[in-house]
Formats: sequence, structure tokens, C-alpha cells
Amino acid sequence: MTNRANDWLKQAKRDLKQARVLKKNKGYEWACFLAQQSAEKALKGLHLFLGQEAWGHTISKLLTELPIGFPKELIDKAKILDSFYIPTRYPNGFPEGAPYEHYGRTQAEEAIKYASEIIKFVSSKMAK
Repeated sequence: MTNRANDWLKQAKRDLKQARVLKKNKGYEWACFLAQQSAEKALKGLHLFLGQEAWGHTISKLLTELPIGFPKELIDKAKILDSFYIPTRYPNGFPEGAPYEHYGRTQAEEAIKYASEIIKFVSSKMAK
């Protein structure tokens, strides 16, 4: 069976690129969600690269399940990205208001920055 790790990483990088486009166009909730997705896909790619499968959408869990060491500061950043998985898309993620009303430039910039750091980490491990 073909190892698809690089496909996951390539898609993660593309998702992050699209998150940047969305941020520029004030699609902040979607920028946050795509940043979350990019980090998730990158980590799933790393799991595959290391010969294991990973399931779920919790980035902090995907990090801790790695059979290799990782920078511990990525855990808190992953937890912030985890918070963008559901409420960025669904109106019932908040007591009232549509998702786009709850996100702005600051959240999108933070999400993109943290996802970039995770992708950089994954890329460095997969380059070896």
C-alpha cells in the first residue's frame, strides 16, 4: 500500500494558503477553520509517515499520540486550534449570533500562525 503522508502534508499547506486568502478577504471564521484543518492534516500526514494511522480531529491529541518528541509549546497552540473546529461553522456553537459574528482578524492571524508552526514542525520531521 502506498504511503500517502506527503499528500496529507501538501493538502495541509494548500489549506493554510487558502486560510490566508480568506483572512485577507475578511472570511475570518473560515480562515480559523482552515487553519485548524491544515494543522490536523499535517499531523495525520506525520503519523502516516511514521507508519501509524491517526483518527479524530483533536490536534492536541494528534500531537500527544506521536511516537516522537515535539516542542511542548505546541500543545497550547494546538488546543487553541482545536477550539476552531466546530463553532466556526455552526450557529449553535455560540448562544446567539452567526459564526462570522464571533471571529475577527486577531483570531484568524493567531490560528494561521499556530497552524504554520505545526506545519513547520511536521515538515522538518518528514524531511528526515
